[in-house]
Amino acid sequence: LATFVAVQLDIPREQLGAYALQQWTFSHHQEQIRAYLHVEKFSKPAEDALSDYLFQQAQQIHPTESLFMQATDFLKDKRILNPANDTIERLIQTQREKARTYILEKINTEITPLLRQELDTLLTVENQSYSKLYQIKDVPKAPSAAGITLLSDKLTMIEKTGVLAIKLDWLNNNYKRHLSKYVNRCDAKRLREVEPLYRYGAL
Repeated sequence: LATFVAVQLDIPREQLGAYALQQWTFSHHQEQIRAYLHVEKFSKPAEDALSDYLFQQAQQIHPTESLFMQATDFLKDKRILNPANDTIERLIQTQREKARTYILEKINTEITPLLRQELDTLLTVENQSYSKLYQIKDVPKAPSAAGITLLSDKLTMIEKTGVLAIKLDWLNNNYKRHLSKYVNRCDAKRLREVEPLYRYGAL
């Protein structure tokens, strides 16, 4: 690359090293190039705009790699220079956590104390071999009359909690699937140890 640049500028390649040491000239030329390309520096307003964009996107549970690409595309569309990669990664991490807290808090505002008790009951074993949550997650092994009865009992158990009264049409389907998969992976003991905000929201 250095050889190519030297040929284009018709100067000895060795002069490029001396040019890089002239910080004022180097920075001045950067500004000239930026002005020529009509792009802006990554400033505080740009960071705020990117943070707001990432917050909205993070509510759709995109993976970090996807959010990184979306962030760079956003800056490109706005004609803003990319900051360092770790700056973008830091913003992604911050906004993902912010989106997670926002979603769980919004769900929890609709969960009454009585409903919390019902959700806690799903995680207790009591005199049975399995928790009610395990029974809800259990699926029929084969199509049969017993399987239909099992599904019916599960629906009745869910309805009795009162959880179906909570409206979640505002929540992105990807995030719903994310929370659902988490509950499916965890047993009752593990869920009892999870922070209440996440536990009730996921359940």
